Amino acid sequence: MKFIMSFFVFCFLFFFYGNIPASAKANSLTTYAYARVENSSTYFYSFPQRNISDNALFVIPESYFVLLLSNFNDYFYKAQYRDLVGYVLKDEVSPVAETPENPFLENFTFWVFSSDGRNVYSTPSSINGTVTTRVDLHQQANFYGAISGEEMVSERGTTWYYCNVNDTFGYLYEGLCDTSSTVSLNTEVVTYVSNPFEDDDSYLYNLVEMTSGLKILVLFLLIFPALFLIYLLFKPFKLEQKSSSIKKHSKPQTIKQIQDYYDDSL
Repeated sequence: MKFIMSFFVFCFLFFFYGNIPASAKANSLTTYAYARVENSSTYFYSFPQRNISDNALFVIPESYFVLLLSNFNDYFYKAQYRDLVGYVLKDEVSPVAETPENPFLENFTFWVFSSDGRNVYSTPSSINGTVTTRVDLHQQANFYGAISGEEMVSERGTTWYYCNVNDTFGYLYEGLCDTSSTVSLNTEVVTYVSNPFEDDDSYLYNLVEMTSGLKILVLFLLIFPALFLIYLLFKPFKLEQKSSSIKKHSKPQTIKQIQDYYDDSL
């Protein structure tokens, strides 16, 4: 029984330790988490398919970063941009060794100035898309990226903004929006690396950026079952030792009592 319990404890510890990526053991996961967008035509895809018309959500702002989640296949990384998870082409981003201070373009807003542009569409088209929500005039919309679509108003271009408004994602037509603000470039200096995932592992690298409290919780959940099994392993042994000790002390006393009984009889 002890052998079986020992074997089980060993297997438990081996399983959890063996499933930690080698780079995590070396405490170097976070150095390869981000990749920079180097051009103005890098799309953020819903699915790992090179189909811009049906699959691309928007063009990621140039000079900003995506967080690499896994080495999905030969062509795509699974990635995170702000609070969205999708895919980027490997040959359109450059992995870096640092964690950028401002990896994403955030808090960049715009607003609609015409009542004709208040509808937020599911696709960059007022013809093929469905209305997901409506905005008020001059209501702030949170900008994620831009993409080419339908020319909704003649000679006002084909650009649509992918945004979050009223807790809903969708597209607003740029031709009816205020575009006085411009997107500033991210000028952070970074070091480029060639292979962000050691041995082509596909672990979620952003998991290593957990808070200290969460790390302690995960560590406790991993260690506590092993300690409990060790306790169960040695607890019967201690009870057996205690029982044996009681027997040793009680046996001479019993013999002495019998001997005294016969002496008194004589």
